[in-house]
Amino acid sequence: MATTFALTLILALPGQVLPAPPFQDDPAVRLAYMKGSVAPYHIHRTTGESPAFRLRAEPVFRLDNPVSGVKDSVIFLWTDAETGRPEATIQMYRAPTGFWNHDWTSLSTSPIVAEVGGREKWRPKPGVEFHLVPDAPAPAATPSARLRQLRTLAEEFTATDDFLNAGWSQLRLLPKPWLRYGKAGSGVEDGALFAFAIGTDPEVVLMIESRPDPAGTFKWHYALAPMTSFEVKAFWKGNEVWTLPWRKMSKDTTDPFYDMEYSLEPQ
Repeated sequence: MATTFALTLILALPGQVLPAPPFQDDPAVRLAYMKGSVAPYHIHRTTGESPAFRLRAEPVFRLDNPVSGVKDSVIFLWTDAETGRPEATIQMYRAPTGFWNHDWTSLSTSPIVAEVGGREKWRPKPGVEFHLVPDAPAPAATPSARLRQLRTLAEEFTATDDFLNAGWSQLRLLPKPWLRYGKAGSGVEDGALFAFAIGTDPEVVLMIESRPDPAGTFKWHYALAPMTSFEVKAFWKGNEVWTLPWRKMSKDTTDPFYDMEYSLEPQ
């Protein structure tokens, strides 16, 4: 029933906010509602004939955040059909106001679009840009050895954010990557998606991939993306390599990080 209700909500007219079911004590009921809310999204590149991205059936992460008052939240990923590479993510969460929000993040190097029933919801500019990981070894020959490399390389990065605009907080690298992906013979032979969090709340994501350099040699590259509107910075071995200023929670559908109020619980 929760899924049916969510499908009705998301097919509503753009900008229309309809009531959600009352907040449920049962985590399984809330999860079913959140899954149903994202299932109708059709996300794909804006150019070419590549197939639509695939929504992973299960969220890659679930959390709450007592500091900000978020009582339940999950992270969903859409991935490239060929390589499994993450291209877009939604963090769905229940705000203290009773609104259920969708926070979108583009992880794509190209423009993408999200549609529901033919209605466009989000058309962001490219969300990430890849750079060589400095001093990285050549990608190893076996998947297990490359995984060890990926973990080691991720640990060379750190991130901070000005959480709640109340001062800088050091983020912690979550112990396990959210996703391992890649396909031999493709433009992304191996990769992993990592996250940096304050408490349990992800604020920055880090992608590390074995991809070709301009000469066609596969090397380790990295890209970073925000999961917050607060100011964020990232460092490699103490050297700042990426920063974004504070952005008011974006309602601009061309923004790679975009917030949409999805539904409201009855008061």
